[in-house]
Amino acid sequence: MKYSMLATDEEILALTEEELTKLIEANLTGHLDKARDLFVFCALTGMRYSDSQAFNPSWVTSEQILEFKQAKTGGKAMPPLYEVSRKILAKYDGYLPKISNQKINDNMKKIKYFFHPY
Repeated sequence: MKYSMLATDEEILALTEEELTKLIEANLTGHLDKARDLFVFCALTGMRYSDSQAFNPSWVTSEQILEFKQAKTGGKAMPPLYEVSRKILAKYDGYLPKISNQKINDNMKKIKYFFHPY
């Protein structure tokens, strides 16, 4: 088999540790605060958006590990819950914010503007 790369005009973006820290510490309110919290939780756990919207507190083990079946692949995921992730869950009484995919994308674009206003 031969593989080749598809040409694309899209820029692949990834946050640095410094950018993620700035995002976590940013003073946001309302919808932007919820979008940031959901994004950060997903980033720190590797959880897909679709799984985040089906989140159940019963997925958290006594060892502070998330244990759940991924909707997309059916595979079992077991990411650790770090302090920031635990604080986000505590902030929302053990749940994650429910936000439509379109709204989280819109809000994350607004948040991005705070960091890169161009």
